[in-house]
Amino acid sequence: MINEDKSKSPFREFLQEVTLLLLSTLTVMIGTPLSPGLSKISDHFVVMENAEFLTKFSFTVPAITFALFALIIGFLIDKWGRKPVLISSIILYVISGSIGFFVDNLYVIIVSRAFLGIAAAGNMNSILTLIGDYYHGEKRDRILGFQVAIGALGSVALALIGGALFDVKWNYPFLVYLLPILLLPTTIFILPEPKKHVREVKDIDETKTIESYSHEPENTANVKGLSSKWIITICYALIFALMFIYYLGPSQISFYIEDLGLEMTSFQIGIIMAATMVAAAITGATYKLYKKYLNFHIISILGFSLLGIGFVILAFVHSFVVLLIAGIIGGLGIGFLLPNFSLYLVSNTTIENRGKVVSGYNTMWYLGESLSPIIFQFIIVATSYSVVFLIGGVAFFALLTIPITLLILFYTRKKQQTAASM
Repeated sequence: MINEDKSKSPFREFLQEVTLLLLSTLTVMIGTPLSPGLSKISDHFVVMENAEFLTKFSFTVPAITFALFALIIGFLIDKWGRKPVLISSIILYVISGSIGFFVDNLYVIIVSRAFLGIAAAGNMNSILTLIGDYYHGEKRDRILGFQVAIGALGSVALALIGGALFDVKWNYPFLVYLLPILLLPTTIFILPEPKKHVREVKDIDETKTIESYSHEPENTANVKGLSSKWIITICYALIFALMFIYYLGPSQISFYIEDLGLEMTSFQIGIIMAATMVAAAITGATYKLYKKYLNFHIISILGFSLLGIGFVILAFVHSFVVLLIAGIIGGLGIGFLLPNFSLYLVSNTTIENRGKVVSGYNTMWYLGESLSPIIFQFIIVATSYSVVFLIGGVAFFALLTIPITLLILFYTRKKQQTAASM
């Protein structure tokens, strides 16, 4: 693989990994700094008609544009290269993300955040594709696990910083979006661009690597009879459902707490979100360890179960402590699932189609995020926040039927295969 060049110094290799991992936090930066104080943005623009809805929409619109442009960007990545898309995405991200600090117009903020979603799509697709290009085997497991962990820890810092800045003034959290400019130098000079002719030559070798890797003991989760296309389709459906339900938390939590009449500052809400992300970071950082003993389906069952429990607790929350516990349980669940899905997809693609497959994955992710606040808003109006979180918990438990079915099929066919070979 590309990273196995013996002439590359350990320090340069370290900088490459750090750059990739830090760039991964740009995706969580889309909403995390703003989530603890969305209600304060709404209060600032209270004189506008539908201020609350427009504020929620400004939070959601990056996910919509991410979903709309992710597939196009995936084709551009495979055709034009990873780095050109990545560098231009970082620049667009910084400009569009920070505009909210300089303007006092909610409509301008909505438009700027639409461009932020496009920039995030370019960044995320490029990063996942490069990780797939650079690494394989256990090192790929480790990088993808740490990607979730670093993203979660980044969310911790961003939630706390965002909450604290909201307590100063409603527009100060937008300054956080200036930070990615610091990663441009290493992105330009440290990350190597996989040459197209090299990718073509290595495509056959990569296919062989995928075939051998998928049969290693810790990765035996492929169900005989299911093609890679079916595997990809199942992952797409699950990631869409996961983010559609999970995004209830970040998009509605500050409004939920306000509706409950709990006296909490934006910083306290940031603490709850930070605890959630610390829990996700723990399961993400240790992914390589438990992946040796648990396959894809078992990890999926654990993740969805924990999320279901967390959301049911949220539905009946009446205190800061209980809300904190629910967030930690849900964080453990999301930490199990995100590296699990990304690894399964990256390990079932080749270098030449990885950009497109990854972009499809991210499209489903952000399509789920973008539709979540819109669809659930109607249910909230008709019922209540508590009912919506209860629906989310029940839905997570319902999703367990998919990995459980796949696990049964996997062990049944494995048993039949073992009996036939005796």
